[in-house]
Amino acid sequence: MDRKTVVKNIKKLRKEYNLTQQQLAEKIGVGRSTIALVESGRTNPTEHLLHSISRELGVRLEWLKTAQGKIYKDNKQIVRECIDIIGDFEKAEEAFLKVMAEHFQTEESFDYDFYYSLIQLQKSYQNEDRNTKGYISILLKKTFSDYIE
Repeated sequence: MDRKTVVKNIKKLRKEYNLTQQQLAEKIGVGRSTIALVESGRTNPTEHLLHSISRELGVRLEWLKTAQGKIYKDNKQIVRECIDIIGDFEKAEEAFLKVMAEHFQTEESFDYDFYYSLIQLQKSYQNEDRNTKGYISILLKKTFSDYIE
C-alpha cells in the first residue's frame, strides 16, 4: 500500500462526494483531525479507517489502497456486506435506518410496499429469539444466493 496513493484517493473521494473533512469524519465515526492528518500525509491511515471509508462511500478497498481496478463495489459485494451486517441486529438496524434516512432525503417517490416489507422484516427480526434470527439470516442468504460467491 502506497501512502501517497491512499491519500490521493481519500481526497479524491471526499471531493467527489462533496464532503468536508468534518462530514467524512462524521460518516465514518472518527474526528476531523484524523482525516486532516491522513490527508496531509502526517499519519498513516489504519486498516479500520480504510474499511470504514470503503463501506461508507461504496468503494472497493483494493482501489482505495492501490488505485487499480474498479472504483465502486458491485451489487454482489454490497449484498454480501448487507448479509454480514444482518447477523448483528443493532448494526443491521443502524444501517437500515441510515439508508432510509438518506433515501427519503434524496428521493421524491418510493415503493411503499418494498419499504413496508423491509420494516416488517426488521420488526419480526427484532422480536424473535436467536434461532429464528438465524433462520431469517439463512433465508436471506438463500434468497440472495446469486449475489454471494
